[in-house]
Amino acid sequence: NNEPSFKLHVLVSSGSQAGAAATLAGAGANMAQVEFVVGNSNSVWIRDYGPRFIDNAGRRAIVDHVYNRPRPQDNVVPVLIAQQWNEPRFDLPLTHGGGNFHLFEDGTAYMTSLIVNENPGLNAQQIKDYYFAYQGLDLTITNPLPASFDSTQHIDMWMLPADNNQVIINEYPTTGGVYTVPRQVTEETAALLTSRGKT
Repeated sequence: NNEPSFKLHVLVSSGSQAGAAATLAGAGANMAQVEFVVGNSNSVWIRDYGPRFIDNAGRRAIVDHVYNRPRPQDNVVPVLIAQQWNEPRFDLPLTHGGGNFHLFEDGTAYMTSLIVNENPGLNAQQIKDYYFAYQGLDLTITNPLPASFDSTQHIDMWMLPADNNQVIINEYPTTGGVYTVPRQVTEETAALLTSRGKT
């Protein structure tokens, strides 16, 4: 059996664990590798509200940002997980949605300038300094797609790291009009990543 050893942690409300287990088992999941975290949430967008894990001097810990949506149960999920797993938790003093964040194994990370707009008391350099201090990351802030084209302005709507040196970036048509700025943003980012050794 070449299956990697890992655990899938699934957030469920107290009344939905049995149904979730039946659905996963019915789909062929190895239930020995599934663990449930019991807690309430407002939505399924856990990538946006966390938690985000770091190595804290050899011990796993959680970095927790303020979720940029009015979903209070989602916002406290990292607190819940930290309590249930007895993990240290550090409050990153930034508001954002985690979909506007990608990182690579080489310690680089990428967000759109939505992060600056969501934290009006801070400038881009201060935000980069926070990511270096809390996660040891060298953050690059790119232009976003226009809000009229993508209301989230999250980087994960058009960019996805596939491996440490590989990345998938949407390619928009050259027809102009509504695609003019999205094409410009993605082509600029693709060229930047290529210059940094990414395929």
